[in-house]
Amino acid sequence: MAQLTNLYNADLLNRVARAGKHIKSKGFTQLTDEIGKQAKAWGDKEKTRRDEIAKKGQDKADEILELGGSLDESWQDVVYSGVEGMQEEYVNLGNSKDKLGQQKKMNNLNELSTKVQEVKDINTEVAQYLSSKDTDNNLQGNVSEADMWTLQAFQDPNSPKRINPKSGVLEVMPSDGEGEWVSAKSVQEILNRNKKSPETELELQKTMKAAGAVGLAGGDFNRDRQVATFKKTVNENNLRTVINDDVLGVNSSFSQDFQEGVMQNIDYASIDPEGFESADVDPATGQKEANWFDVISDDDQARLYDAVTNPDNEFFNMDFTNDILANYFADKSETEFNNAKTKAEGKDVDYWLNELNK
Repeated sequence: MAQLTNLYNADLLNRVARAGKHIKSKGFTQLTDEIGKQAKAWGDKEKTRRDEIAKKGQDKADEILELGGSLDESWQDVVYSGVEGMQEEYVNLGNSKDKLGQQKKMNNLNELSTKVQEVKDINTEVAQYLSSKDTDNNLQGNVSEADMWTLQAFQDPNSPKRINPKSGVLEVMPSDGEGEWVSAKSVQEILNRNKKSPETELELQKTMKAAGAVGLAGGDFNRDRQVATFKKTVNENNLRTVINDDVLGVNSSFSQDFQEGVMQNIDYASIDPEGFESADVDPATGQKEANWFDVISDDDQARLYDAVTNPDNEFFNMDFTNDILANYFADKSETEFNNAKTKAEGKDVDYWLNELNK
């Protein structure tokens, strides 16, 4: 009985006692035989139950580990460590018949499986966009150093990685263990805002071509409508590509044109961000300027250029930059309109419409 007690504890003893009550009228040998049969039957049933729990936990663990198999060793180590701990807790909870705790732990394993799949998808996408060979799926121009560092760290086998102990989110640290942890979701957001946007390029070119079609047809240029259309096209995800890439297919970009003709027809006073100061001297008075925008020096121009074109600049204002962008593209559309209108003079309209659609 000592051995049975060690194996099955009080639960088994209770079952044995109940079995004894039903057969107490029988002889001692029969009694012990019946108790042995009852104990063996229950022991077999309990072993089967525990084996099923262990198998279910192992199957889920194997599924997750197989899912993360294509990740580099640093990610695999993190996933293996997390799976191993959760699997052990799941089995222990099952053995102790804590069904609620067991279900919660299986939910945790399912959530980890989803997160590993997300990391796997992001990792594939990051590799694709960082590859110099994938010219059709390249990143936008002027990706910030911090963003590029994070994207590279996501794939670097030497960068620290972990499962957040509170949220269960998979994270990476871009620096050598001294920075802040970045979640996989944040890496996806970084990727999204730095990818080129062929759809945006097509939409901008379509709007500009439409202005040319109006010019060919002898219509009037509606600048307000053009500005409103361009403003709706630009958002936080395609902002960098609109600023830095040749979205109109004219071998130039807004950032290049803006730098070359920097601050033309710009209402400087409307920017006026707090802390944006200058020590320039007003040549008219010989005194330090009263407002930073009274005298626009080369230093002012460089700082303003960065404030307008760099979303990471502390003085960047989305609405202000979008207004400048919209007017820039409206200028391009008006040029397209005027050129088409000039070409249409003395020519058959159908001829120029065909030229436009080539």
